[in-house]
This record gives sequence, C-alpha cells and structure tokens, in this order.
Amino acid sequence: MKQRDIVHPAVNEDVSSSSADANLQNLTYVDHWKQTSDLAPNCPQGDNPNFSAEHLCTVYKAVDDEGAIVQDSNGQYRYIVELWQQCTKSDSSGFLCADAEINLLRSNINDKDGDVTFHGRDPAGTERVNDERISVRHYTEVGGVAFGGDEVVRFNDGLFGAIEWTPGPEGSYTVSWNGEEKQIQDIIAFVDIGSDSKLDFDDEDTGIVWNYRVETGF
Repeated sequence: MKQRDIVHPAVNEDVSSSSADANLQNLTYVDHWKQTSDLAPNCPQGDNPNFSAEHLCTVYKAVDDEGAIVQDSNGQYRYIVELWQQCTKSDSSGFLCADAEINLLRSNINDKDGDVTFHGRDPAGTERVNDERISVRHYTEVGGVAFGGDEVVRFNDGLFGAIEWTPGPEGSYTVSWNGEEKQIQDIIAFVDIGSDSKLDFDDEDTGIVWNYRVETGF
C-alpha cells in the first residue's frame, strides 16, 4: 500500500538545520522554503514502518566579486534555485514489514505570473541509475561572472532526472526519482532563473510556486 505526501508550501525555517551541502560558486543565500513529512504506509502485519522526509527549496542570487547581484544583457537579475529532498526510514521501525521502501521523490518550481524567466537547469534529461553516483551541476556565465552549483548524489536503482521543463516566462521545472530504496534516498536539482526586478522570496505574492511529492509503500 502506498502513502503519499503532496504539498505546495511557502514556509520559511532555519536553512542551517538541513541542506544538500552543494558546492556553490559566486552565489549568495537569499531565502528558502522548507517542509518535513512523516509517513507510515499500512503494514499488513500491523508493524508500520516509519519514514521521515525533508523538502527544501533554496534561492541564491548570483553575485560579482564586490557582492553586487548579477544582471544579464536584458537587465534581468539572476538567481539559482536549489531543489533538494531526502527520505529516510527509521532504523528501528517496521521489523515485520522489512519490504517497505521509498518509491518516489519529486519537486517542482514554476512561475504563475510570467514575471520570472527560466533560463537553464540540471538535470536536463532522465536516466536509469544502478548503484552509481550522479553529478548534478549547472554553471553559466553572465557579464563575465561564472556562477552555479554542483553536488553528487548516489542511487542504488531507479529513474532520475527532469520530467518537465518549460523555459522562458511562466516557466516550470520538475525533477523526479522513482525506484525502490529501503533506507535512504535524496535528490537535488538546480534551476537558473532571472527577473526584471529583485525578488523578495519572503513575499507570498512573489509568483514562484513550489510543489513536492513523496511516496512510500511495499
């Protein structure tokens, strides 16, 4: 039996409590949205396993050597959005239901008002993974300033990558992993966006919408 958690939050918490610890170049933290999930798929033997998940959408501004935010040739201010999720099974839970597993992690960011331009992303495609480490990285250069981020994620199995990409204004991007993992799994993605005005991500009317989804089951 599957258990799902699907939310589109805008909640700010202490980013230092958890993050992907990615390598960042010429990026300065702006703000973030964070949510947590507790899932316990129904075990036929009555010994429900417990899973906990963290979901994080972190925004960084691209900056030059003097700390000024980078603008491109169209006058847009440039940002990198980092999407990160991790789901973990509690070590002491679900003894009679050892087959319980993490099946899906998915994160989406989109612009509902057309005020933000989606320029680039990574991962850009989708690939089947089998006991390997995948390097997720996105770097670009604007006005002589190279900026971006990278991180390595390990996968035992499954399908990982971008399942949706709409560039330009009113853009959208979705990164997803689906497979069978019994202990812990995380995903990460980077999205390169621009705006004609400086973005205030504390403002619920910013136009940026973040959604996440996690599924566990047998």
